[in-house]
Amino acid sequence: MAILPKITLLDLCGPGYIFNARVSARATNWVFKDDPARADAVTGNLLVSMGGMPILFNQDANPDESIQLLHEAGHKFSAKIHRFSDERDHIRQTQRLIKQGWKMVTQHVYPVDEIAPECCLVNPATLSYLNNKESLPELVSFEHVPQRKIVPTSTLLQELANYRQFPIVIKAVTDESSGGGVDIMICNTLDDIKIAASYFSDCFKVVVEDFMKIKSNYCMSYAASMNGEIFYAGASEQIIDDRGEQYGNWLGRDIIAPDPAVKAGYDVMKKAVSRGYVGFAGFDMAVLDDGSVKVFDLNFRYNASTVPLLIYDSIVKHIGKSEILLHGWECQGTYEDLIKTARNAVHQGYLIPTNIYNPTLSIRPNARPMLFGLLCGSTREEVFERNEGFLKQGLV
Repeated sequence: MAILPKITLLDLCGPGYIFNARVSARATNWVFKDDPARADAVTGNLLVSMGGMPILFNQDANPDESIQLLHEAGHKFSAKIHRFSDERDHIRQTQRLIKQGWKMVTQHVYPVDEIAPECCLVNPATLSYLNNKESLPELVSFEHVPQRKIVPTSTLLQELANYRQFPIVIKAVTDESSGGGVDIMICNTLDDIKIAASYFSDCFKVVVEDFMKIKSNYCMSYAASMNGEIFYAGASEQIIDDRGEQYGNWLGRDIIAPDPAVKAGYDVMKKAVSRGYVGFAGFDMAVLDDGSVKVFDLNFRYNASTVPLLIYDSIVKHIGKSEILLHGWECQGTYEDLIKTARNAVHQGYLIPTNIYNPTLSIRPNARPMLFGLLCGSTREEVFERNEGFLKQGLV
């Protein structure tokens, strides 16, 4: 039985488009900051959700042996793959494809000399507005907006000079692409606020948001098609440590977001569709101790759990295991070691890979091979045991 997504990007957009998976190297202030290898690596994570839509991603993501392993795991896809070698070649290949008549499906905003707005499925100005953290109260119903305010970065220290109710969350206000926690700081002391004021100094404004005591933390995935249809793809449980760092996501039959959260996401998507948005989106939502739902981040792009949620039902039918951990691992050994470990886990029925990255050391001399995928078990305890096995084999 093949592993197939319940919705593909081709289903949403139709023919004539190509998905451009990488962020521009000139727009990484708030996403993959100082980590070009990871910016390259994750471009392969979305391949299995394309359907028949062509995709442009890095030459070291999902190389031929990894593609073979995806098929061995059960994935079925027909997307034509275009590749680039480095940042400059990314733009060369992008512009070559545009000259051939392709329009770009992008999830990041590019400088206009790299991709002109008329060559994009979604207008970059729309994408910037929807993803800018200042816009959240205009897109989310009032009752679901956390306690927050916009503060000029230049007056942040004065504004919070007497603040004592730590922790507090500070977020970048920017029209540039953001994500991966690079645009957020959790402050526990006044010294942390001083560090934040310096860290966000390139932003004219920041969001100052109350730190919430979260009972349940969800990433809710949605999709919008060219004709305005909205689909709810499901929810994953986000694994967050005390410092606010995300370790991964749980998927499972018992992870069911409450109806008010599902509706809150639908309402946001309706507003996005009215502005011309097409594609996938992921919204971070918290259920608090009193049962209220707060929407604390909007990402109008693929999220880490988007593809896993699209293929979750198919995976459960394929291997009969419903407790799934979404994670990424770096290999302390060689790429050959990683492929051997991954292939063994696939054949034993507890790993569904989505991407394996084999860095070209002449381009990324400090990068390690990486595995992205889903660790599967009948219980979470079984998944933890499998992950411990990965750690013993040098996957961290």
